[in-house]
Amino acid sequence: MWHMDNGWWIGGITMTVFTVFLLVLIWALVSIIRQPETPPSQTPPPSARKSSVEILEERYARGELSDEEFDRMLQRLQQARQDDS
Repeated sequence: MWHMDNGWWIGGITMTVFTVFLLVLIWALVSIIRQPETPPSQTPPPSARKSSVEILEERYARGELSDEEFDRMLQRLQQARQDDS
């Protein structure tokens, strides 16, 4: 009759633990390698920011604003600039 050696189940457990360890190690290495570079600041530098008038002009050019809306908003922006000065 065949008898199972006492070391058989220990070898199976050892191989399972080793396999899980290798999988975790591979996953960690892939995660580190594929990690994106440090993202740039979400806000553009002051020189790249558009003024409110430029944004308004772009919206008008795209047809998002009617002539009356554009004129009204432009007057408000100009008035706000004068009030800040």
